[in-house]
Amino acid sequence: MYVCSRIPAQFWLKIAWPLYGMSIVLLLLVLFVGESVNGARRWISIAGIQFQPSEIAKFTMILVFAKLTREYGSAARKFRYGVFGFGVT
Repeated sequence: MYVCSRIPAQFWLKIAWPLYGMSIVLLLLVLFVGESVNGARRWISIAGIQFQPSEIAKFTMILVFAKLTREYGSAARKFRYGVFGFGVT
């Protein structure tokens, strides 16, 4: 947490969309190469480390929503940018 807090916010906003794309790829990858643990296929194992892509997706969604909020600002009060824009993402 400390290390992440030392990284400038501009960096996180800059990589929000690439991380979003990566998280979607990882979520889809679970369907094909995911490992089943206790009957649920939610885990990916890379180099002996198991993780759930949904945890990365949660963090990425926070970054994307923060970026959209910053970009649209007060325009987010309109349906097109606020509800619809965030709903499509």
